[in-house]
Amino acid sequence: MPHPLRIAIIGGGPAGLTAALILHRGGHRVCVYEGESSGQQRTQGGTLDLHEDSGQVALQRAGLLEAFRAVARHEGQEQRTGDPWTGEIVAGGFGPEGSMDKPEIDRGDLRQLLLDALPADTVQWGHGLTELVLAQAGHHSLRFANGVQAEADIVIGADGAWSKVRAALSACQPLPTGITFFEGWIAQPAADIAAMVGQGSLFCFGGEEALFVQRSSGDRFCVYAALKRSPD
Repeated sequence: MPHPLRIAIIGGGPAGLTAALILHRGGHRVCVYEGESSGQQRTQGGTLDLHEDSGQVALQRAGLLEAFRAVARHEGQEQRTGDPWTGEIVAGGFGPEGSMDKPEIDRGDLRQLLLDALPADTVQWGHGLTELVLAQAGHHSLRFANGVQAEADIVIGADGAWSKVRAALSACQPLPTGITFFEGWIAQPAADIAAMVGQGSLFCFGGEEALFVQRSSGDRFCVYAALKRSPD
């Protein structure tokens, strides 16, 4: 190559930042464009379990595997199932033998780990992509809501379900399934609730309704209430 590739990554979540770090270590000119105004604009949801044959492989290539394992919660792999009507725990443990190397980490902690490893100017905050114009031979044009325009040889879409990058490649759109999740947090859980959830996650399935609880760092709980209804 006569010059390092200019790579634009749309979306500064864990996937986009992991890709950015791997490509940066490979000598490419990488810029991440993120619509949020900063890394602290909002909470990042609950926890992620990174498996040794997928997420941990990516972190190894990014040079962060040891740093991840130092802060990840291996005890967070515990999973329990509860009766949705009584709260009684009906099953629990660490899953099938041989599946224990998938420790949990808060999404926000993982994102910060990646941000700290990248050069400070890699992420351009407050850049929500509004239009992507593809070119036949590189120099794709990007236009952002704040009026900024940029060009890149390669554009990577890590911008979620309603990806502007995907929309530039395909007319296909995501379809609603009728399943909706509501997210909430318990900052200081009562002792009986903490004992019920355990060190990892609690799942309660009640037909077309479900409740999932994840223990996060600082003994906070992320709670998801899920409903399945007709898309209509």
